[in-house]
Amino acid sequence: MVIKSLNKDDNNKKIIAGLDELRSSLSSYCVDVCKSQCCKKGKLLLLNSGEVNLISEGKKDELLLSKTLVKSESDNIHFDFSKNKNSCTKLCLDGLCLVYGNKNRPKVCSDYPLFKVKEFVMAADSCRAVREGVLDIKLNEFCKKYNLKLI
Repeated sequence: MVIKSLNKDDNNKKIIAGLDELRSSLSSYCVDVCKSQCCKKGKLLLLNSGEVNLISEGKKDELLLSKTLVKSESDNIHFDFSKNKNSCTKLCLDGLCLVYGNKNRPKVCSDYPLFKVKEFVMAADSCRAVREGVLDIKLNEFCKKYNLKLI
């Protein structure tokens, strides 16, 4: 039974590494073509205090008052880009992220636009590259290789 568990863990590590590689293949597209739109519209779910502190830059209370940070009934906090000049606090004018390598970078940012949940990979249709099919061939091959369902 331990052997199966190790094999499952190894397989999961390969899946995570493969998804990271697919995401990385989009980096120049995101900056040059899309202009980092995912960092300019909508809301960003912040999963822990490290993410909240990083994005709020020590101004959590002020941002909660201005409704830029919003706490839900279930105690989740999200950052509303529309309340901050339609941009993340960490997005530079050149479209690059100031906290790209930071350990507290929001998980949603790290995973976007491909999210793995159980045996599914969800490709976010809010992403221009996903909508335009930039990853279609590679993503379909990847899902087939690891027996994942693409949604």
